Amino acid sequence: MHLGTDLLTSISLPEPPASSESNDGTGFYIPEEFLPLAEDPNSLTSKMAARFGVEPRAFLNWRWHMKHQVTDGAAAAKVLDLKEQESRGFQELGHLFNAGITPYYMGLMLPRLDEDECPIRLQALPRIEELKDSLGVADPLSEVAHSPVREVVQVYPDRVAFCVAQLCPVYCRYCFRKRRDEEVGLHFNRAIIDRGIEYIAANPAIR
Repeated sequence: MHLGTDLLTSISLPEPPASSESNDGTGFYIPEEFLPLAEDPNSLTSKMAARFGVEPRAFLNWRWHMKHQVTDGAAAAKVLDLKEQESRGFQELGHLFNAGITPYYMGLMLPRLDEDECPIRLQALPRIEELKDSLGVADPLSEVAHSPVREVVQVYPDRVAFCVAQLCPVYCRYCFRKRRDEEVGLHFNRAIIDRGIEYIAANPAIR
């Protein structure tokens, strides 16, 4: 099972109870200070929402974005003119590395091929050049060597990185955890989380 075709498209996100105060058109509440972005037709939010064919208020809902991640070239081509290396990247890298980009982040990308190289496209769209990386290492931060228990990384005595989720809104192409894209069963794994909490609780030096 590959994360890009299973977890990203079928994950069940935590949903708070629908409120009588819901105001986004899908049953959830959007903070009042954000609503002017949806009501202004010239706002970036409204323009992005139009590109994706969704109501601006729904576009303000992070749950909508997580459930509508762009994970393949066909979906990306609906809102961007893909370069050859980007199209091939989606086609030929899918079995190796995850691709996942929220509509909001897609909306920040320059859409046309004739514009200067867009740094956000370089960050998030898979490119065929990733297959030619002969210099990279699988674990550049030596996380495995600094992991006293699974998903807890401790490089310094007083702090840890605790990896509890197997999901990102945007999969950066330079991600130093790409080696883990084929791993499954880690997303909010209760047993792993409990062991991590026990380790942290047993080490008072961790602030």
